[in-house]
Amino acid sequence: MATEGRRSTGGSAPGSRRNRLLVERAKTYKEMGRLEEAITDLTEALLLAPGDDIAWAERGEACRLAHRFDEALFDFDKAIEIDPDYVYAIGSRGQTYMALNRFDEAYADFCRALELAPNTTWLLTSRALLFRKTGRYDDAESDLTRAIALDPEDAELHGIRGDLYYDVDRYDEALADFAQALRLEPNSVRALVSRGETYRMMDRLDEALSDLNHALQLDAGNDRALASRGAILHELDRDEEALADLTRAVEIDPEYTWAYARRSEVLRSLGRYEESLTDINRAMELDAGTEG
Repeated sequence: MATEGRRSTGGSAPGSRRNRLLVERAKTYKEMGRLEEAITDLTEALLLAPGDDIAWAERGEACRLAHRFDEALFDFDKAIEIDPDYVYAIGSRGQTYMALNRFDEAYADFCRALELAPNTTWLLTSRALLFRKTGRYDDAESDLTRAIALDPEDAELHGIRGDLYYDVDRYDEALADFAQALRLEPNSVRALVSRGETYRMMDRLDEALSDLNHALQLDAGNDRALASRGAILHELDRDEEALADLTRAVEIDPEYTWAYARRSEVLRSLGRYEESLTDINRAMELDAGTEG
């Protein structure tokens, strides 16, 4: 993967044999998504070798993935204090700052990491995602295009750039990137859903439904695919089917603002006005919570 499939750049890893074995087992736990077990092993490793910058960085990353962001920042700070040029820790701290909407600090970390390792695709991708989040679309495109030049066979990179083009209504370029992503990874649910949504925006509804149906065959619980398909079914006056898809989407993600808004439209079309008002009020409540 472009953003998560990275190796630790830097780090000195002092300590006993048990310390090193604990760190290695923790890395395996982390890759398996068993984050609490990874954190437990890394905590023991740090008791054995408190100067092990790799263990600090790995525990920071496990905490980041577990959305324990304050703990992650503490650990990355410790790793960087030991090795100020530890690229992995600096870049991962940048991702943590970005998750906390501390964009200036995230930007500083990504730039510093890229000064040290300028041809690192996950860092370029991370900075591009920050640029996208802050509306700097040209800068995001530049970083993603550079990352793709470094690793043109990475399907995820093409998908991420396709999503960027979608954001700025450059649909033909988005379709080209999604097509390339699917050539490289034919069963990429993310690319299928993104291409389906792009087709929807272009009013190419048959192609949109084909992609979204395929995505849902691969991942029946994909809330974005369900919501997008629900919106298309509503456009085709298939409101009961649309309602089923959108209801399933908000069951999976109870904070899915867009799905509530689309379901409100469907309920209004069905004459279920009180339920429609409940949904649009919920969408407005969620939207207000994301402002600022």
